[in-house]
Amino acid sequence: LATVLAALHSFDSAGVDALTRRLEPLTGDDNPYRYSARELLALVAFKGGDIDRAKIDLQALADDAEAPAGIHQRATEFLRALGGGK
Repeated sequence: LATVLAALHSFDSAGVDALTRRLEPLTGDDNPYRYSARELLALVAFKGGDIDRAKIDLQALADDAEAPAGIHQRATEFLRALGGGK
């Protein structure tokens, strides 16, 4: 949780690479914070200008039936705003 909160807190000031390095270890299927980390990584991709990566990450969250409702909803809405989605 501390890593997710630190990434959120430093989102505007930290670089894309630093945020990615911080969050990627949390994305494993057995990590309880995987959905939050995956959502933030989509935002990091967007921040870095990698819209295609952001769309892929957001679509994965939107398609994941086990994703928490709030994350699923935000991913779906952001994906739609980016002109993506099924």
